[in-house]
Formats: sequence, structure tokens, C-alpha cells
Amino acid sequence: MQHFRSDAIIVRVREYGESDLSVSFMTRDKGLLRGIAKGGRKSSRRFVNCLEPLSLVLMDYHQKAEGKAYFLDSCRLVDSFPGIRENFESLSLASYVIELLELLFPYNVTDPRAFDLAKATLGFISRGADLQKVRILFEGHAMALGGYAIDLNKCAICGRKYTAKGDGVILMEKGKFSCLKCSTPTEKHPLLSPQAISGLRAVQGGAWETLKHLHLSPEDLTQIGHVLKMHVAYRIGKRLKSAKYLQ
Repeated sequence: MQHFRSDAIIVRVREYGESDLSVSFMTRDKGLLRGIAKGGRKSSRRFVNCLEPLSLVLMDYHQKAEGKAYFLDSCRLVDSFPGIRENFESLSLASYVIELLELLFPYNVTDPRAFDLAKATLGFISRGADLQKVRILFEGHAMALGGYAIDLNKCAICGRKYTAKGDGVILMEKGKFSCLKCSTPTEKHPLLSPQAISGLRAVQGGAWETLKHLHLSPEDLTQIGHVLKMHVAYRIGKRLKSAKYLQ
């Protein structure tokens, strides 16, 4: 029998049997897991106030043998991210964060950076950060971590290196950049300004602090947001349930 203790983000909780709970949770070292909280529906001590979805907890759990089910022993609330539940828009974005990460990093796929991204993004939302910027920061970095970064280094057609001068076109089907000499902007091939391209590059690399110094205009942010929205839909291949509630 192996015992574990780690920070975990509660993803989903369902009733299981007469008194148990089935809990999906995300950890930094093991990724997305599912475990049974025996007596979780009636416990007033081991799981008090800590099995609320979108909460960060310190969890103790065990596995009787490799490949067998996990069982939750107890957990302690670390951060409930209360600001997430203050309005529908914040709650919708937080739900979207978890849903996208579940698709990019399903069970048995582990990347500690995905957990760090989820924790940081939920914190930003809870503290009242600008939701448009938070979504852009999250989507860009999440897709890059999942192996779906848009290649902004050179034109996908002529091969010329991009030097941050001049507008560019994003070729959705390729996940790559094209210069204006090789491609014309269309509804399916959106245009990005040089500033927006620099911003998208920073976001994909997780350089969020760098983004603060780029002085992106509302138009630049709108361009990046539009590109990422299309990019997620194209690469994931379906519309996320929570996405329909986002503005």
C-alpha cells in the first residue's frame, strides 16, 4: 500500500453508493486522478469544507496496489478561491480552465506545469484580474504546454524569419505564421499586428511578466483572443461545454 500527500485541485465530485463520494482531482506530481472518499457524504471531520470543485486542498490518499483505485483519507482546505464564485463570468472562466486542462492533460498524462498553470489562473480570477487578459494568458500557455503552440518564428510558406516587423497571418490548419507576401488575411486566416504577435509569443512561453511591458492596445488583445479562441476550437476539435458561457 502506498500513501501520498500533495496539493490538489478538486475537479469534480459525484455521489458514489450510499455514503461515499467519487472525486476527480488534479495533482502536481501525478496529474489528473480519481479517488473514492469513503463515507465522504457523511464525514464532518475528514473532508469538512474541502471537497468543493475548484478548491485547492492538501490531500492525503492511498493506493492499495499499482493500477488499483485511489482512496482519499483526508484533506485540508488551502484556498477556496472565493472570488471565483462572486459572479457568473468568473465561475464560467474557472470552469473553462479546468475543462481545457482535462482535455490537454487527461488521466495518465502528467505535467507539473499544468497544475501550476491551473493554480495560478484560478488565483488570478479569484483576485479580480481582468478576465479577458486572464483567458488569453491561460489559453496561450495551456495550448503550448499541450504541444499546440502556434509557430511564430518564421513564415510557414517562404521560410523567412519573422523579425517583429509588419503584420502577419495565422494559418489555423497549420498552426503556423505566414507573412503578408505569402498569405492574405481571411476569416479563417486572421491577421495579427506586430505587437499582437509579440504578445502571443510571450503568452505561449509563459512569460506573463513580459506581457505587462508590451503595452498592448485593446485591439491587440482582441486580435490575440480571437486567434486563441479559433486555435483552441480547431485543435481540440469540439466546442467546450463551458466555452458557451464565456463572453
